[in-house]
Amino acid sequence: MATEERIEALKEYVAGWQEWAAEAVARRDKALHLKRLGVVARDAAGTDILQKQADDADEQALEAGKNVIRMQSILGRAQAGEDV
Repeated sequence: MATEERIEALKEYVAGWQEWAAEAVARRDKALHLKRLGVVARDAAGTDILQKQADDADEQALEAGKNVIRMQSILGRAQAGEDV
């Protein structure tokens, strides 16, 4: 059986991953908003920096979302009495 301390820690982990995902979505949305406004930003190789930032943030949001699901599952199991 998971201790109350462990359950509280898992709740914090879930909240942390949710925050991380939300921040990544916000970064992605900001980069895409700038692109829609017509802002052009390219590096020396001609790579669209805003699109790269949007793509990177989107990937981070997806990974964070997966971690939220994993941590919610572990939290649920701990709350059900499983020793996780």
